[in-house]
Amino acid sequence: MVAIYFAFSLIMKSAKFLAVNSLVGLIILYLANLVAGLAIPYTVPVVLVCAILGAPGAIAIIILKFFEMI
Repeated sequence: MVAIYFAFSLIMKSAKFLAVNSLVGLIILYLANLVAGLAIPYTVPVVLVCAILGAPGAIAIIILKFFEMI
C-alpha cells in the first residue's frame, strides 16, 4: 500500500510539473504571438518543448521563429 502511495505521488508531481511548465510556456508563446505577431503555431512539438523545458523552451521557440528556422 505504501509503495502504491509513493508511486502515485511521484506521478502526480510529474504531472503537476508538466502542467505548470506547459501553461507558463504557452502563455509566453501567446503573448509573443499577440505582441510581436510571430504567428507561432501551437503544434504537438511546440507544446512538448514548452511542457518539458517551460519558459526557456518557449523563448527558444520564439528565437527559432524570429530567425525563420521553424
